[in-house]
Amino acid sequence: FVRVAEVGLGQHSSCIVLDNTPPFPGMPTEEEDWVHEERMKLKLRRNYGKKRGGRSSRGGKRRHKSGQVPDTPEVIAQKRAERKAKRERNVEGGGT
Repeated sequence: FVRVAEVGLGQHSSCIVLDNTPPFPGMPTEEEDWVHEERMKLKLRRNYGKKRGGRSSRGGKRRHKSGQVPDTPEVIAQKRAERKAKRERNVEGGGT
């Protein structure tokens, strides 16, 4: 719980990195064990289910949370083409 930088706000602001600053008054200098344990539990809950490699360990088709099967590459390409055409119409039509 130590200040490490001063970040100014506004048009002509600056950022100053601080070295060897005193801790905030009244704040503990070290994290208590129970705080560390709770933070690690929260971290596990937040990262639960995220696996490296991008493949599901259960096999089969991947499904979105809603239970739908992801779009095929052809459907994705069609959606992209429709969005591009819409953007081009908006640019030509004055952004409406």
